[in-house]
Amino acid sequence: MITTPYAAMSTDALMSMNSDEVMSSADKQLLKQIHKQSSRHVLKLESTLSAKDICQLFKVSNRIRLAGNELTNKMRKNLNRLTRTKQYRNLLELYGKADNPADKKNYAQQLKQMQENENVTWDFCRKTMQTLQVNYKIDAVLALTKAEAVWKGVETCLYRNGKTIHFTEEGVYPALIAKQINRCIILTAKDGSLQFKYGSMVFGAKINDTFEQEEADAVIHYLTNKSQMDKAAIDCYKDNGSCISTYRPCYVSLVPQIIRGKRRIYIHICIEGTPKVKRNKNGQPRHALGQGVVGEDLGPRSIAITHKDGVFLENIRCVGKKPEAVQEEIANLQSAIARSLIATNPQNFNDDGSMKSGNLIWKVSNNCKKKISQFKDCCRRKSINIHLGINQLVNYIRSLGDTLIIEENNASALAKRGRSIVKSNANSNTSCAVALNTNGAQSNAQQQSSAIKSNSNGSNQAQSVITIQSFDKQDFNYSLIGEYRVKLMKRFGRSIYKYCMGYVWAHAQQKFLNTGGQFIIVPRNYRASQYDHTADTYTKRKLSDRMITLSDGTVVQRDCYSSFLLYCYSFDSKAIDKDKCNVEFARFLKNEQDLIAYIKAHKINVFNSGI
Repeated sequence: MITTPYAAMSTDALMSMNSDEVMSSADKQLLKQIHKQSSRHVLKLESTLSAKDICQLFKVSNRIRLAGNELTNKMRKNLNRLTRTKQYRNLLELYGKADNPADKKNYAQQLKQMQENENVTWDFCRKTMQTLQVNYKIDAVLALTKAEAVWKGVETCLYRNGKTIHFTEEGVYPALIAKQINRCIILTAKDGSLQFKYGSMVFGAKINDTFEQEEADAVIHYLTNKSQMDKAAIDCYKDNGSCISTYRPCYVSLVPQIIRGKRRIYIHICIEGTPKVKRNKNGQPRHALGQGVVGEDLGPRSIAITHKDGVFLENIRCVGKKPEAVQEEIANLQSAIARSLIATNPQNFNDDGSMKSGNLIWKVSNNCKKKISQFKDCCRRKSINIHLGINQLVNYIRSLGDTLIIEENNASALAKRGRSIVKSNANSNTSCAVALNTNGAQSNAQQQSSAIKSNSNGSNQAQSVITIQSFDKQDFNYSLIGEYRVKLMKRFGRSIYKYCMGYVWAHAQQKFLNTGGQFIIVPRNYRASQYDHTADTYTKRKLSDRMITLSDGTVVQRDCYSSFLLYCYSFDSKAIDKDKCNVEFARFLKNEQDLIAYIKAHKINVFNSGI
């Protein structure tokens, strides 16, 4: 639980403390524990740097990028050499199959030893960056932060599902992150305002609204009363085990950005505690905090909500143009850039239009540079507008209740490509496609049906499709299918990219928890989309079934009904509360029918709703 810094002690008590009081070792350890458990947020402010200093920081950022790419190259070679080793792959397989903890520990030690032999360790990454920081003239704190980012990518490949570590392309300027508040980028309070120092640069920050002013005042209050605030946090933690919002600045980052062709430097201050409440000009809170339970069914492009006062179904919000229109604008700019590059560099293409191999030199015209600048700015505006729309949506959901019931975030799973295997035959106009799932065992392929499809140019080219429900390498009849190549088919990746379904889920979790609410994720066996409360049964439905009929003949919209079942969550059994479903269903059905009538009357297009 997070409370305000003034809840535990009064102002008089804070000021009466001796600021020179030496903290004991036990209190220091307790303060470290408080820092680990406290929530954090980031305050973004624009700097008051001159144009000359801004250009200098952009150069420093580019040197960090080059040093990071060189370190990435070395770690990538070591990682590839390690993963190509047959012994390492065998140990990974044995580690995954081992059930005995002693065997697992033995295999883990052997894997660790092989990583040390191939220099795939954090110690090697850190020491290599120490050499690079001297060559590129980078501050040690900034270089260490970049080394941590590179090593995080290596860990993703070693211990999770990462494939490789990536370079930072030219034109992308990484942030200058100093994770030590008293080194490199120093933050102090002077004359009632924040003052920053980097090297010989001394600058401040622009304050644009009351929220930023309140946040800055809270940071200044901590910097001028550090010992009193730390003592108050320790006493409160000893009394009830809760952490107060001290607004201690953890570290400062300088983020270079190019907005509408103009270079800017933004200051990101990582602050300990919950953010201040945003208020309007009259001093009233801008966003209301509701009470009650809210059931939310989140889809790739739309969202359905059921609460105590009604039901609503709409697309995930965005500000300004719709994501489809922005995506079309981005595609047009990409085509214009490609046409310009082809026209300017004919020497890089063969007579048949294919691109030549090898190291090619590309000339970029002024018109192409202008299109590239427009493309980057369009992508930036698209991202900001979608996030602003989602923030509005989440604030509205928070005004409906303080307990959000939602299913587990499956954005990454929905965005994955479905796997299929395609056989191409150069001697005929037919090709065989075998669709695979991830179960791992084989079914009878000869009993599956075939589908004939025509290609996009209107010819009668046939494609025979055989669906295999499961697949086993040992029993698979390779002579039956011959040689196949893997073709990856998209699922919901494009929709999730346009509407940011995962950001809705993550931002809702942050919003509810930071404002004293509850964010409850139902277990996997909840299956809200399959349950029928009138028959107390589960029925797996097709994804195309948007309007479903219950056992008593009632027709409901699928997403709204799923949100209603999430609304009828039992806090005791952590399952669907059948009694609550029977009591609340009549009210839900009336609200849903009114909602559908409103959508039809105003001709609102809700994606994948069936309305």
